[in-house]
Amino acid sequence: MRTLATMLLAGFMSAAGGAAPDGAKEDAKHLQGTWEVQSAEYAGFAIPQEQIRGWQMVFAGDKVTVTFLTWKQETLPFSLDASQDPKEIDLTNPDKMLLPGLYALDKDTLKICLGGDKRPGTFASRPGSNCFMVLKRKPPAVKKN
Repeated sequence: MRTLATMLLAGFMSAAGGAAPDGAKEDAKHLQGTWEVQSAEYAGFAIPQEQIRGWQMVFAGDKVTVTFLTWKQETLPFSLDASQDPKEIDLTNPDKMLLPGLYALDKDTLKICLGGDKRPGTFASRPGSNCFMVLKRKPPAVKKN
């Protein structure tokens, strides 16, 4: 059985393949920057706010640096398929196991739902292995002269 940490880590990895369709390129461009986890659910249960404090994803190019559990950080490749409805993200954990998921972008809100062995059908955490997160874009730091 996968632990929450394994699911979250796996949720932010993928082997990028082939050329991305235009929609995926636009979404990947919009993802660039820092996203902070606002809420998270695992196996149908909400994760308390005090446990997700500090969790974030930083997208740069075709890589995402994931920080969770306040001590674990990984930089991983990602890939998107915006031609599907809902849009899909395929992720691979450090052991190269595929973890299919869904994503939705709405301005500065990102929703990600990760499945276990198969892609989830909706943006909801269900008993078993699904993880669902809502993230908000962190505004870039303002440089002072």
